[in-house]
Amino acid sequence: MKIELSFSGSQIKLIFVNPSTSDVRIWELKNSWGWFAPRFEIQQTSGDTTSATIVHTENVVWTRDVPSFVKVPAQGKYEVSVDLGDGQWDVVGQLPALNQPVRVRVRYNVETTPESSEHKVFTGTIESPWVRSEPPNTWLPAAHK
Repeated sequence: MKIELSFSGSQIKLIFVNPSTSDVRIWELKNSWGWFAPRFEIQQTSGDTTSATIVHTENVVWTRDVPSFVKVPAQGKYEVSVDLGDGQWDVVGQLPALNQPVRVRVRYNVETTPESSEHKVFTGTIESPWVRSEPPNTWLPAAHK
């Protein structure tokens, strides 16, 4: 399993790529198993200094939680959009300026649990390549305030 990212207006698209000859299941992002899986790393360079920012989902109280998943078809892709400005993301570090280029990657991590074993869902860590984002970076959480 591989992961890529792209930018679409105020959202980031996560693209799960399955190069194998079998379908792969991944958790949907709307349950506790998938909620904490994506984490974004953002780098901005100014002169000789590079600053790093981490954006990850905030803790939530689940009132109803079902281990739902999607299938990424063999040799296929599955795309899902996330909005870092929807109020459900925590920022560690200082957000970069909206009018400066940045580099971004996503790290997707799923721990092995009884549910992942039962539903035969992908476990492990995958990282996208670094992707350069040119201004205006309307997908940054600060752009939504």
